[in-house]
Amino acid sequence: MGRTGSRLRGGWRMVGALSTVLALLLPLPLLPSPAVPAARAQHGGIMLPFEAGAEWFVSQGYNTSPEEGWSHYNCDPRTGKDEISQSSRCDDGWQYKYSFDLRRVDGEEAGQPVLSPASGVVRWVDPAYGGLSLDLGDGFAVAFFHVDLARGIAAGDELRVGQRVGHVSGPGGGGNGGTPHIHLTVWATEDGGNWSRTSVPFAGDHPLEGQAFPALPERERNQYLNAVLASSNAPAAPAATPEAPLPVAPADG
Repeated sequence: MGRTGSRLRGGWRMVGALSTVLALLLPLPLLPSPAVPAARAQHGGIMLPFEAGAEWFVSQGYNTSPEEGWSHYNCDPRTGKDEISQSSRCDDGWQYKYSFDLRRVDGEEAGQPVLSPASGVVRWVDPAYGGLSLDLGDGFAVAFFHVDLARGIAAGDELRVGQRVGHVSGPGGGGNGGTPHIHLTVWATEDGGNWSRTSVPFAGDHPLEGQAFPALPERERNQYLNAVLASSNAPAAPAATPEAPLPVAPADG
């Protein structure tokens, strides 16, 4: 489906057509991940987790609710319900208020290489939902989902920005609800992105591809929907050869 639009300030643009609503994220087990080495703060912002040369657009933006037909929860720990609707029950770990779902403008997502969006230490992996949480070493973590993860990646591994970590899952794979895409999020955290998670925007010290996407007024839903970004992420060699994966479940995805 063709998508057109005009260039906006900040280096991203909007596509004209609304994207298909994605299926709800399903609950995942809440099991603690074992202790892993702390990461050293060494990143310089967040990159798109894709090879340079193609444009990707935001198919679901900030501040959405499952009660409004979208899939990202931001669970209110006081009530155990979706923050916006205060009706859909959720788990405290579901902190996705400032997440982006990303799809390619040309519709060719499935099988595309997925690269680490930053340098850090893997806090946990979740093969069932194609998820990985990366401790950035500065009180923040970046996580992504719906990836067919490469064999050998495990909690405690050090990743370099641009290191290949797998490829975009095909339809129905990696818990993507039938539509290939990548879910990308940043958390403020006290434990590297395991139990402690507070969703934060791609802004301040953590812009996306050098572009800030600050939170807009609370009344605005699906913020930055259809914004288009071009990746400048370059493939990089692994920091070290990863060992065989351990049978570890994540905190949740």
